[in-house]
Amino acid sequence: IKIETSLSAEIRVVEADLASTESAILNLILNAQAAMPDGGKLTIETANILINDIDVLDMADDFAPGRYAMIAVSDTGVGISHKNLDAIFEPFFTTKAVGTGSGLGLSMIHGFMKQTGGAVHLKSEEGQGTTFKLYFPAKQKREFFKIEKVKSHTPDVSGKGIRVLVVEDEPAVMNVICEVLSNCGYTVLKAYSGDEALILFEQEPNVDILLTDVVMPGKLQGPALTKKLRAINPDLPAVFMSGFANEAAVNGNRLHPEDVRLTKPIPKNELLKALEKVRQGQASTQEQD
Repeated sequence: IKIETSLSAEIRVVEADLASTESAILNLILNAQAAMPDGGKLTIETANILINDIDVLDMADDFAPGRYAMIAVSDTGVGISHKNLDAIFEPFFTTKAVGTGSGLGLSMIHGFMKQTGGAVHLKSEEGQGTTFKLYFPAKQKREFFKIEKVKSHTPDVSGKGIRVLVVEDEPAVMNVICEVLSNCGYTVLKAYSGDEALILFEQEPNVDILLTDVVMPGKLQGPALTKKLRAINPDLPAVFMSGFANEAAVNGNRLHPEDVRLTKPIPKNELLKALEKVRQGQASTQEQD
């Protein structure tokens, strides 16, 4: 899949929940990927849009005329059939195979955009592709966000000499995590299930941090795995990862007060900060001992 961007040099400032915005965009990108099983082009576009009274009449949702910041995600995939267009934002409606989609993604995006005072609109043609547009109300004050000022900031982290046991059942996610940690000097041990991680830890208990998914295949889920490993090393710090907020709570069982939980998708900076936090917590505990 070829990815292209068409980003406005200056985009109007909006007020919206950051996590929900990221989740909405990611959901649309993943839907676009699923719509292009044989490849295609994914385009992400931003623009400042002025909606007047006439435009509002053409919109599917009722929202006030005014200035909006728009982000669009387009694909050249299979498209959405006309019979499904009216139901696409309904809860639990999905065209994906059983077990591959909850049907909640688009309905959550629709609800989120309504909360912002904006809207989500789609245009789709079977065999041609689909475009979703998210309209965020711009702040009344004439403020713009300049793209050229955005710089990614990576914390000044050195993981040299630190061994991290990463437990993650998704190979693609595992590869990204390992690349991020290795680039920062961490030594990474990989396991694709809790059961595999326990065997590996018993063979190589000299691990400094456990970074584990919460829900995985096999008998040992993240919390249970952590208890098993801490029976061997009681001071082992842990960072839990999950794709869902209720899972990220580790079923209400935060095993140590210092444990950190992260909800996927996890930004690189947040991952590195979490590892640094538990490292500092471990060092503090050892000094007190």
